[in-house]
Amino acid sequence: MERREAGLLTYAEVRELARLEVEGHYAPASLDECLPTALGNALRAAEAAPRERYGLEAVICWPRLWLLLPKDARETLAEARRVLDLRVELWAWGLLSLLWAFLWPWAAFLSLLWMTLAYALALDAARVYADLFQSAFDLYRWSLYEAVRWEKPTQSGDAEIALGQRLSEFLWRGTSEAPLTYRQD
Repeated sequence: MERREAGLLTYAEVRELARLEVEGHYAPASLDECLPTALGNALRAAEAAPRERYGLEAVICWPRLWLLLPKDARETLAEARRVLDLRVELWAWGLLSLLWAFLWPWAAFLSLLWMTLAYALALDAARVYADLFQSAFDLYRWSLYEAVRWEKPTQSGDAEIALGQRLSEFLWRGTSEAPLTYRQD
């Protein structure tokens, strides 16, 4: 870290550090949450980020937040998801084309080449979708608090995480550890 701050890193070290930072961004913080593929890890990291940053469980809060997003944000997210789904479908077609390898041996080579390319494209799409998903929570989580008439967190960090956990619990089970205080309009 000291060498980095002092500007003493070589070009190769700067590139390696940048590569590791990108990989770290698209990987879950906990080894328990890691999946076998980089694509799965990118999506899992995006799902875990709202919980780690704000205490909001993405699986619980996302359907509700989605309804509150501005039209432009929903359209951008929907398009990114459509591209991701299409690229995963292209990979699956490559997998299915492996069946032709019994009749034509070159089909295996072409299928594997196709699958490699489709996976790289799907990974890029997953990363775009993951960034947009995280951004939706970063920018619009306040809309969720307003929609359920809860007071917004007044501090970031542990206080916001605790309130986000309570909100997630309330949305999932209708319960909360502490008494609820609704914001008055």
